Amino acid sequence: MIKTLCCLGSATLGVMLLSACGSTASLNVDKSILSRGENNQVSTGGYLWTYTDHNDATSIYHATIDQLTSQEIALQPKTDDDPNHGKVLRVAGAVPVELPWTDVAGQTDFTIDTHWRGLYPDSRVPAYPAAGLGFGFLDHNAKYDATQKGKYVGIAFDMKLNADAMPSVFNSFPMVGTDLPDEGFKDEFPAPGQPGGCEYYTDSNTPASGYQTCFANYRKVYVLTGGTDYTSLAATGSWHRYCTLFSEVGVPSWANTLTKDHVPGFDPTNILKMQWDMFQPKTGGVTTNYDISLDNIQLITAEQAADSANNCDPNMIDAAYGSGNEG
Repeated sequence: MIKTLCCLGSATLGVMLLSACGSTASLNVDKSILSRGENNQVSTGGYLWTYTDHNDATSIYHATIDQLTSQEIALQPKTDDDPNHGKVLRVAGAVPVELPWTDVAGQTDFTIDTHWRGLYPDSRVPAYPAAGLGFGFLDHNAKYDATQKGKYVGIAFDMKLNADAMPSVFNSFPMVGTDLPDEGFKDEFPAPGQPGGCEYYTDSNTPASGYQTCFANYRKVYVLTGGTDYTSLAATGSWHRYCTLFSEVGVPSWANTLTKDHVPGFDPTNILKMQWDMFQPKTGGVTTNYDISLDNIQLITAEQAADSANNCDPNMIDAAYGSGNEG
């Protein structure tokens, strides 16, 4: 199966700095602490946004989200019931079942993502249902060295499930070579055909026989059942610390053999964004609701990863980038 994760929002409303104890004064911000959920900007200069697929709102394949951002509408933090968290990032909605593969491979007009086709006329990007929350590290999603010259080895964050029936959440990292620029947001990274750009499906590179590296973002999956101490989702209503090491992420399981052969190796020094992508039900399944809260998103060093409070897999701290399996 081929999925496309399409960012619809990159809010550029007034610049804000992370604040502490309610203060709005400018601070000497620790840029490893990307967000404490208090506003719509991350400390490195990018903005938080939400996205859904480009399918028509009346389509049975259209996912929903309760805060859909845009260049004019910023993500609004919400107050959590737990006073230890205060303002947090919260999104909720539903994701319907994926399109049947026979329709995707056949590329009927119904299954083509018309948004991307409007920007790239030769594209045949499949229009899969999808929804999530994320941010660009820098304004206009310019590339960023998330390791800061080898200092950081991954990301830790607090997350809470606010609803049942959500089997998994994916923590993904669009990077140079796996993300498709959207000119509407003036994305500052290579486009297809440029050195480092991703490749999408066309009439000559079809889903039936070709490959698509666009949207094949390296990721780690957190699951409700069948996971390990480092991949399991906590019980609904409970805040939990999660850790995604750069060594743990892998090519998405939907990628076919050709895609896996062509997608570039994971490079956290050329990261563009970070996302939390919601579970996508298989064809024959049922629409699945989601509702998550996020707080205290932070780049972590190897020393911090070894601290049990961050719940990182100790066996993966010193592993090579992208050596894990997505699941």
